[in-house]
Amino acid sequence: MSGKTARRKGHNFEREVAILMREFFPDAIRNLEYQEGEGVDIANTGEFSIQCKVGKSFRIEKALAEAVKENKKSVAITKKDRQKIVVSMYWDDFKELLNIYLKGSNKWTKFICS
Repeated sequence: MSGKTARRKGHNFEREVAILMREFFPDAIRNLEYQEGEGVDIANTGEFSIQCKVGKSFRIEKALAEAVKENKKSVAITKKDRQKIVVSMYWDDFKELLNIYLKGSNKWTKFICS
């Protein structure tokens, strides 16, 4: 696959993820990194810093590392060719989400919708 085709595939996946994220974050958009300089693929996602990867091969660890931002939960949203979308995050961040969710507090809604 040529570089141009791979970029187009990546941009299309970022658009798809932004649309999916709007269920939770109505203002979620694909971040044009070269314009914004934020270093994340999807903007306006509350406490989450999201990197997207799509294709035959990629490194989830690298995507998570690229998503690291201060005071944000790093999330890698990935999709291998002809497979389902997978969401990955660091254990400490996932554990915090689970604790908030399992306690059933209003913090869950605040956390997701902030």
